[in-house]
Amino acid sequence: YYAHRAPEVGKIQHFDYKDKEDFLNLSYDRNDFSANIFYQERSIDNPDYYVHNPVAREWETSKQRYWGTDLKKRFFIGDDTVLIGALYKRESYVDHNQKFKNSDTGTLRDPVKFGTFVSDNYALYGSYEHDFGHGMTGIASFRWDAYHTERGNFDAFLPQVQINKKLNDKESIYINVGKSFRMPTMRQLYYSSGMLAANPNLNPEYGWNYEAGYKKQIGRGTLKAAVFHVHLNDMISSRKITVGGNTVAQSYNAAEYKNTGVELSLHDEHIAKIVQYNFIETEKIIYHILKQGQCSGEFSSELDLRVTSQFINNALIGIRVQLKTIDNKEKLKSIIDTTLSILTN
Repeated sequence: YYAHRAPEVGKIQHFDYKDKEDFLNLSYDRNDFSANIFYQERSIDNPDYYVHNPVAREWETSKQRYWGTDLKKRFFIGDDTVLIGALYKRESYVDHNQKFKNSDTGTLRDPVKFGTFVSDNYALYGSYEHDFGHGMTGIASFRWDAYHTERGNFDAFLPQVQINKKLNDKESIYINVGKSFRMPTMRQLYYSSGMLAANPNLNPEYGWNYEAGYKKQIGRGTLKAAVFHVHLNDMISSRKITVGGNTVAQSYNAAEYKNTGVELSLHDEHIAKIVQYNFIETEKIIYHILKQGQCSGEFSSELDLRVTSQFINNALIGIRVQLKTIDNKEKLKSIIDTTLSILTN
């Protein structure tokens, strides 16, 4: 994306943002054995300058790569099914940038480099599906993940058990219990800017999920009613901190998180595709608005446009729901102001 605006003091005149993603995926599937080799690369190049000082150019270049392989084999023992698999994935991340220190004068901070940081992920996984008869099936599965990173070495064993009972051709009930695990991302660990602060001490997130529910097929859709409980330790969340007089966002580990609730939904595949399409189109519109705002100097030039457009779209959906359910208008205004503050902080 390239933009050029008429001269105006304190505004960006030149803005060039290139976000490129490349994918490669090779798959083999025969005789209940499948193999997948994958590669993904994302490159960002973002130079720009203010009209009053075209010599001082803010810039950023970053590259993130994933590559690896996933192998799995399925076996049949009578009416039961056994699946075993193994995965290896390597991730690397590097970022070079030099950001504006003062946009009014066009002065720059010193150039910085983050990386190259590397993470290796090894995983073994499997499942066993058994038919108990009378419409009841059970699935016991596991996944063992090990990560070798510059932050340290981490591993987790993740069991899961699911029981399904078919009441008739259209109705069923189920129970699902499983352990969860989430590693922090490279940017959460290592990337800092005028809006974000790195947290190299960020730990993985662990937890348990419990759910029991009822499903019914209605025409093309599925009615689902469920009760659930989530219990997380070291939940990865976000907070505002002050660094050098600036307010920035930083990921951190919350001590504990619990959530218990009831979910009622009617899922129609055709409608879901329409909604998904509308979400994507809305994100595109927000993305282009943010680009224009960066060019005019209204929004921070350090915004990750893709991530921010997704965040704002998600926030708008939540605000629409709040409008129908909240009576406290001041609280609603505070939510909106906090959401929009990420554009300028």
